[in-house]
Amino acid sequence: MRWRADRTWYYAHPSPEAVAVLDTALRDAIEQLVLELLGYGYRRVTKALQRNGWGVNHKQVLRVMRQEALLCQLERRFVVTTDSGHALRTTRTCWPMPPRQTGPGLIHHSDCGVQYASAAYVSQLTAVDAQISMAAVATRTRTRRRELLRDAQTRGGVPQPLLDGP
Repeated sequence: MRWRADRTWYYAHPSPEAVAVLDTALRDAIEQLVLELLGYGYRRVTKALQRNGWGVNHKQVLRVMRQEALLCQLERRFVVTTDSGHALRTTRTCWPMPPRQTGPGLIHHSDCGVQYASAAYVSQLTAVDAQISMAAVATRTRTRRRELLRDAQTRGGVPQPLLDGP
């Protein structure tokens, strides 16, 4: 018995060399789109390629973009809002803080921001005999841990001494 392949099947499946040429052209097209349209992810790039006549699906575009490191980089969600890297003198933290008082014995607690360490602000605090207390430079983990502990403490689940730790 003789096996016969249909000519339409043979010509419908390109040779490996032709596939390599098409892959290179697709990579170039994707790279050009990503450079033109900053912020486009694989879904939008796929739609743009399809509008330009490319017969590709999202899985193929995602694979190529991963291989070529062309995927969008996510923006950092944590935004630093305090300039704690200033050269002004900071003071140590006074924990635990007594209840708020007015007049002599007042403790002013703040972060290490430049606005709180400026000479003008510090002179106003010392003029009213306020004790200056500044927190250490915060990290995301430390801040989040402290928030969780404070929430639990307000619900009555965590004893106060655990909150005054580092």
